[in-house]
Amino acid sequence: MAKIAQLFPMNEWIRNRVEPKQAFDSIHDWKLRGLRPANHPYLRLEQYQELCQKNPQWCDSLLGMKIHNSKNADGTNRKKLELSKLNREWKQNILAGVWGGTRVHSLWVDACLPLLAEIHQQDYFATWFHWYAGDFPRSLNKVAREAKIAGHCKQIPFSNGSLQGILGYCIENQILA
Repeated sequence: MAKIAQLFPMNEWIRNRVEPKQAFDSIHDWKLRGLRPANHPYLRLEQYQELCQKNPQWCDSLLGMKIHNSKNADGTNRKKLELSKLNREWKQNILAGVWGGTRVHSLWVDACLPLLAEIHQQDYFATWFHWYAGDFPRSLNKVAREAKIAGHCKQIPFSNGSLQGILGYCIENQILA
């Protein structure tokens, strides 16, 4: 995808001058073996094209999001951080409903929030920690349930921070198969 970004800048996507097939075919060394169909790069390129059509200003909108700084974050929670409101803005306004499921949370905590923290020179740790859990190995389900830190549906960890803590612990102690 980094090569795609260099070959086809964002303004070309926004002007609708790039076709996903053209972009996909421009790269000849895709690593596709073992890839789930939902993660195929061609599908991701189609989704990006859709995003650029539905919200050509997605990047400016992202930069303008109001995120609580982590100063005085002791005792904070999702409600105080207004994460429900921020999540709605992220999924509906910025991503224009193009992506769904846990992928939107992974994109937020793994890519966009760290970039925004660097761009704005702000500490967004509380938002990162309390954000909704994104994609994670299924084997963590059992660990999260046993540790009694799973979310209300008992199938996903309560927050990104708790997920990362469990994941780190399992890796360090070689618990994951």
